[in-house]
Amino acid sequence: VDALSDIVWVIDSSNNNIQNLSERMESVLHQFLAPLNIMFTFQSLQNKKPFLINQDHRQHVFLIFKEAVTNIMKHSNATHVFVSISKDENNLKLTIKDNGTKITNEHRTLNGNGIKNMKLRTEKIHGEIKFYYNKGFTIELIFNYLNK
Repeated sequence: VDALSDIVWVIDSSNNNIQNLSERMESVLHQFLAPLNIMFTFQSLQNKKPFLINQDHRQHVFLIFKEAVTNIMKHSNATHVFVSISKDENNLKLTIKDNGTKITNEHRTLNGNGIKNMKLRTEKIHGEIKFYYNKGFTIELIFNYLNK
């Protein structure tokens, strides 16, 4: 049911603005992290006037976000997750950081299907994704939200 709800949300063009994407992301954080007692901070753009985001970009960004949150749930012992969306001219930056201390084999972790899928989705939107491990795991996605 959750997957079907995501599909319907993704194909609905009335959701092609950053505010709807932000609301959906925050809802996922509540749904996925609250039952595990993982606290989170979510910072998004607070614009009075909504701005549009390409539908394909919205879909890929949302699925990258869900994959990252799923990885936190499965592979981290994090107690806090920080998510932010920021804008710089035509670029959006999505940052997802956890405070997990669980150290795994880096080669296995960075070459799993989740990371591979995030990289492929990033290529499809002509963006750049970076992964860091420093007092937790951080993912930074930067892309031009206006590109078609």
